[in-house]
Amino acid sequence: MNKQIRRISNFSSLPVLLFVLLMQIAVLLVQTAVTLLRKTIHLTLDQTTVSFLAYTLIYVVIGGGVLLIFYLSRGRETGLRLPQVFCKPQQSAGWIWKWFVIIWGLGLLTAMLTNLGLQYLQELLHFQMRQPDFDSNFGSGVAGTLVMLLALSIYAPVMEELIFRSAVYRHTEIMGQGFAILFSAAMFGLMHGNLTQLFYTFVMGMGLAYLFAKTRSLFVPMLLHFCINTFSALSSVLLRADADDPEKLVQSLLDGNMMKILGIAGYAMIIYGLIIAAVVLGIIELVRAIRRRERLQGGIFPISGVKKTLVFLSAPVTVITLVVLLGILVLNTLESIH
Repeated sequence: MNKQIRRISNFSSLPVLLFVLLMQIAVLLVQTAVTLLRKTIHLTLDQTTVSFLAYTLIYVVIGGGVLLIFYLSRGRETGLRLPQVFCKPQQSAGWIWKWFVIIWGLGLLTAMLTNLGLQYLQELLHFQMRQPDFDSNFGSGVAGTLVMLLALSIYAPVMEELIFRSAVYRHTEIMGQGFAILFSAAMFGLMHGNLTQLFYTFVMGMGLAYLFAKTRSLFVPMLLHFCINTFSALSSVLLRADADDPEKLVQSLLDGNMMKILGIAGYAMIIYGLIIAAVVLGIIELVRAIRRRERLQGGIFPISGVKKTLVFLSAPVTVITLVVLLGILVLNTLESIH
């Protein structure tokens, strides 16, 4: 039984390990190619073009290749097929949108609490941490915005849902739905490789996996992932993060820039509205679940949760994957401190 659990663990972690390692290699290859082009033929590519090439290589070529390997090997052996997840949801539209609000709002609350916690930690330990600057990765102008939307709103929702929900979650589900939700969410959070996003993406990963577990359709988590990323990208472009900077907000008011003030006010209303609605709806759903004694499906292995977890996490590929992901997280965190 332990051997079977470790085998499940190894194949659940392998897509994540391959994707992360090849993603790091892809970034180095693109950077090297850009440098060689500049030195040999004096061709300088702008940031928008570089970002388009990098994200296309990472998500389309590498992500697609990893999924192909998984489904041709383990998928064929276990009966996992991609057409199985592209189907009509097993829940109503009302149920889906209700959980969209709960998951999105709780994710935003987690992000807010994480930022407050990191700010307190920096003040306590007297250091500063640079926040990830996603805007600068795509360049400026209309072309930069379009590439950012392509990467964050199309590439990421499609490929990340295919990897983490369709492959990792489904393959781990035999251990129990709750276990699979937590494991796939932990991998999803660590994959982002920075402390600022770690807890937020972990919570979102749990929500996205829960949606898939209940609807059995990958369209549902893909749609929520698309909505979240698109809203974040457009907010970043339109507001340039002024909503989080009181000094810029006051200066906009003094300058009489009412369009920006209205935009920031609308942004804040959406954010806080989602958080409040998520907390209220989440409490209601929790009370209902307790009263009805609703539970997620258990696994097939008749052993305690602690032992099952220890055996699962002791699988060699899983150990290597966690070490690599934690190593990248630590290096990125140290690099951001100045």
